[in-house]
Amino acid sequence: MKNLFVILFALVIFANNSFAEVYVVDLKKAINDSSAGKEAKDQLEEKFRKKKEALEKGREGLVSMQEDIKKQSSMLSEDALESKITSLRVKEKEIARSFQDYQEEFTKENGSKISKIMEKIYEIIDDIAKEKNYPLILEKNERIVLYADSKSDITDEVVSKLNKEKISF
Repeated sequence: MKNLFVILFALVIFANNSFAEVYVVDLKKAINDSSAGKEAKDQLEEKFRKKKEALEKGREGLVSMQEDIKKQSSMLSEDALESKITSLRVKEKEIARSFQDYQEEFTKENGSKISKIMEKIYEIIDDIAKEKNYPLILEKNERIVLYADSKSDITDEVVSKLNKEKISF
């Protein structure tokens, strides 16, 4: 539905003007290439590195517990074996919950940082459009824009202006 709206909007622009210029911005590239995007990525990696390492150690501990149970299974009583297997299952659930919490927190934090960058990108695009009288700027992605000449791509200009901005996360 959104794609249909964009196409109809573009057709209206073209119908009203004998020739209308259309420009595109690759938002993903703008985020990834900008200093703000790189800073956000670095901050996330630093913040979540220790948590990720702890999860990895927990997983290694599970593997070790599984191996110990396999080695000891023939020597343990049925009750002792069952107890070790129950402990293993409890530990697996704890690790799974911790991993899910990690993913949710990472996703939330990443989304927050991306939102702040996108807010600034939209301001920059709006300023460029007004400053240069661009009638239409679309997001460059394969679902909306199938082809755009490099002359119509203003991503580098957006990144350049974004790099001059200070975004506090």
